[in-house]
Amino acid sequence: MSSSQSTRKSTSGQLFLSATDNADGSVTINSTVTTPVFGTQYQYAESLGNQTTTSTTFLQKVNLTTTSLPAGTYRIGFMAELGNNSVSNFVEVRCQLNNITDIGFSVIEPKDGANYYSFSGFSSQVLSGINTIDIDFRANTNTAKIRNARIEIFRTS
Repeated sequence: MSSSQSTRKSTSGQLFLSATDNADGSVTINSTVTTPVFGTQYQYAESLGNQTTTSTTFLQKVNLTTTSLPAGTYRIGFMAELGNNSVSNFVEVRCQLNNITDIGFSVIEPKDGANYYSFSGFSSQVLSGINTIDIDFRANTNTAKIRNARIEIFRTS
């Protein structure tokens, strides 16, 4: 009795074949087809306009509430451009998962009140069900500004 296995890949999935020689001379072939999940469940939100605040409490710039996600590992990407109208002050920004977990955080102290500075990153998270992801910002003093805020999520495994 001997057995062999073969795996074939395609863009639409993987076909796993295994063959076993039986004692009676027949061959048993088993097959399994899997569908890739990478890139599925893609969702996106953006808020591109300029927003300002003098608040020292975090304000939400953009929010993404997902549809119900099947259990799996997801990549969350985020970015925004920030500034403060004074070179002696700073702006804080964060990307939060479910209003609990900071998956990105930065303090930006501009050297020029007219320019914007990038905040970006990504995080790998095991998720299921409905989740919220948002980008929030606040000033320490003076006027903080934010624009071009984007969030995306997709399944990786």
